[in-house]
Amino acid sequence: MKQQWSIARNVAIFLSVACLSTPARADDWPQWLGPNRDGIWRETGIVAKFPQGGPKVRWRTPIGEGYSGPAVANGKVYITDRVLADGVQNPKSAFDRKTRVAGVERTLCLNEADGKILWMQSYDCTYQIMYASGPRTTPVVADGKVYTLGAMGHLYCYDAKSSRGTPSASSALRCRRMASGYSLAAATRPCGCGTPTPAR
Repeated sequence: MKQQWSIARNVAIFLSVACLSTPARADDWPQWLGPNRDGIWRETGIVAKFPQGGPKVRWRTPIGEGYSGPAVANGKVYITDRVLADGVQNPKSAFDRKTRVAGVERTLCLNEADGKILWMQSYDCTYQIMYASGPRTTPVVADGKVYTLGAMGHLYCYDAKSSRGTPSASSALRCRRMASGYSLAAATRPCGCGTPTPAR
C-alpha cells in the first residue's frame, strides 16, 4: 500500500510541477526523459523554487506497484502498474528470481486535469524475476498509439483514445511475448510493434 501511494504521489508531484510552470498548457512528456529523450524542459516560466509548503497537489489517484514513470500527452497521463493476485505476496527477498508470483500488469489512462481513470487494460502476468514489484518502463505515446513493455517482456500497442472498458472490449494489439534469446527489430507492422527476431 505504501508503494501505491508513493507512485500516486510522484504522479501528482510531476503534474503539479507541470501545472505551476505557466497558466498555458505545458509541453507533453510522451516518453521517458521527455519529447526528445534528453530530460530537458523547454517551456518558459518554470518555477525555480517550490512555494513554502510545496506545490499544490491537484489530484491523487491510487494505483498499483511498479517502477514505471508517467507519460503525459494530449491531456492524458499513461502509466503501467502491477496488482498481485488475491492472497499472493512478493518474495521476502527482492533478489528472489525463482519464486513464481501471480498477478496482472495494467496500463492506465488518466485525465490530466483531475486524475480520473479514463480507461484501463490488464493482462495476466506471472513474475519470476528479481524486484517483482511491477513494470519498469515508461509508456511511449506516438501517432495516436500507446506502447508498453511489461517486466516479463509483454509488448502491447494500444489506441490512445479508444482503449476503454474491459479487456474483452480492448482494442489492444498484442505483439508476441518476447522470449529469452530474442531481440526487437525495427518497427515494421501497422501496430508499431516490431517483429521478434533471434538475437545474434
